[in-house]
Amino acid sequence: MRGNSKRLSWGLVLGFIPLWASASETGNFCTRTEEDILAAFAEPSFRMGFQNQGGLVNGGTCWWHSRLQRSAIYLTRFRPELPRPDREGVERILKDLVHQRQVVEIPGYSSFFEFTRDHQAQVQRELDLWQIRDGFVNQQWIRGLSGRSKLPSRRLEKRMERIHRVFQGSKPGLWIMAQMKGITSHALLLLGMEPTVQGYRLRFIDSNFPDETRELEYRRGDRALDLGYAEFIPYAGFRNDFRRIAAALDAHCGREAGSDPFEISDDLIF
Repeated sequence: MRGNSKRLSWGLVLGFIPLWASASETGNFCTRTEEDILAAFAEPSFRMGFQNQGGLVNGGTCWWHSRLQRSAIYLTRFRPELPRPDREGVERILKDLVHQRQVVEIPGYSSFFEFTRDHQAQVQRELDLWQIRDGFVNQQWIRGLSGRSKLPSRRLEKRMERIHRVFQGSKPGLWIMAQMKGITSHALLLLGMEPTVQGYRLRFIDSNFPDETRELEYRRGDRALDLGYAEFIPYAGFRNDFRRIAAALDAHCGREAGSDPFEISDDLIF
């Protein structure tokens, strides 16, 4: 974890809203620090209510499960005092989070875990559709075929240094593609990347274990990272999500869209 908390560039500067507090207060929502966002990522009640599943030929939707989780942390406010949404209301909430186009209010709930658990079938349907759009319309499936699951140790060391530089300049929740053996790829949300004497200690959310914050160690000389159930090489991607999230927060919190100074040259996985 980085030592000094920096303010989110769209001006979120005060305290995180506890789960028992009213999320309907725009001021509180709009004044979160980066530490508050990290605390939200670590809070089990803000996690997805079910693990990675579904997808084409039942191969999972981990890329999109992770991206929806990240959108929800940044863009969701809860209104437990209001009536719960009907099926159409749930669909609108999910589509807004998928497209990262605005802050959403979830009435009748105080946690994303409970909301996604209660509406798992609808959530999964949106993840499946998102996968299809990206895979066949945007051709993003090619990304999962182009990486390597092992590298010479020196090349992996250079890659880890580059991932660390990107992580230091990123908002919390950097999306990582985990390229595994063959054409298999997975996805993680990177929450911490602490330098150690031997390499780095990584903290992350794995959509296969959505209620946990997991850790792994990279040591110089390794040729791959190890999740415990598979080895992989990390590739950072979908950084433009942060631009859309920033614009949605700017619009909601009364700031001009596009005020986020974090420059993103492209959205490629590298």
